[in-house]
Amino acid sequence: MKTVQRSLIVILLAVCSAGASASGRIHFGVHIGPYWGPWWIMPPPYYAAPVVVEQEPPIVIETTVAPPAYWYFCRPANAYYPYVRDCPAPWEKVPARPAD
Repeated sequence: MKTVQRSLIVILLAVCSAGASASGRIHFGVHIGPYWGPWWIMPPPYYAAPVVVEQEPPIVIETTVAPPAYWYFCRPANAYYPYVRDCPAPWEKVPARPAD
């Protein structure tokens, strides 16, 4: 008896919640929400708007690296650092001059 009652309730709910949309399709289900239109027209599905996050443009700080004011010269090797890594004599600090 309980099985028959449950079956009748399920059938009754399915029939009561069935509705045809504007496209002619039949929808089954229970609608819960703030829709007060005719029962045969289903509301359009709800799609959330995309979230747009505006970011601040990155801050770019341009720095220029000043060339060294001095070069280091090795007299015995007759060459400059970094071309010569080790110098038997003390390094001489000479004013930097650009290559010609």
